[in-house]
Amino acid sequence: MSETKQSPVKVSPVTAILNAVASGNMAKSEAIRQLRDLGVSRWDTSKVLGIKYQFVRNVLVRDAEVTAKRAAKASSETK
Repeated sequence: MSETKQSPVKVSPVTAILNAVASGNMAKSEAIRQLRDLGVSRWDTSKVLGIKYQFVRNVLVRDAEVTAKRAAKASSETK
């Protein structure tokens, strides 16, 4: 009999993020940011993580504010 090699199972990035959250290796806030970077909507993010839409929105709005402040600070320091 010939042996057949099984190729490793490819896991989607979304599945990898969900597994990391479930195992406690990633905070939900970080998962929200990574799912945003993958193009997942706020609504879909709230559903797959089992959290409220408002929490997803708050994380992303706060992240945008922090990013804008850092950019403003960096541009003022280079002048």
